[in-house]
Amino acid sequence: MKNFKDLFHNTNDIIIALVIVMMAAGVIVWRFNVIMKYPQVLASQSNRKQSEETLNSASTLKYGSAFKNGALKKDVSVTINGGGEADVSDLIDKNLFADYKQFTADVKAQGHDVSDIDAGTYSFKKGASVESVISDLVG
Repeated sequence: MKNFKDLFHNTNDIIIALVIVMMAAGVIVWRFNVIMKYPQVLASQSNRKQSEETLNSASTLKYGSAFKNGALKKDVSVTINGGGEADVSDLIDKNLFADYKQFTADVKAQGHDVSDIDAGTYSFKKGASVESVISDLVG
């Protein structure tokens, strides 16, 4: 009886180990495609991050102190009456641009004219770029 008990315990341990190994192999086979695509996913995320950094650093537009690294630090709401210097004073007052001359240069660099500015109240979300602010203003 003692030999049977020892044989049962020894084989039971081996069977449990084999079941665990088979389950692990089953999970690997089941998720093989996902596991093999993971390096590509990491590479694409890295490429996307590098391209975003390149875009942010490649921007030739200048901006005011309301931006940090090319993105708004907080939500901003401005009222624009037109394209003249007095009409866009809210942009300068809220530090989106340093002065009217800089603002007009940035608008021209985007391929627009200051006369294209649409009057109205605009809200810009935190993280918006200078390019998106200008494109929203010219509609």
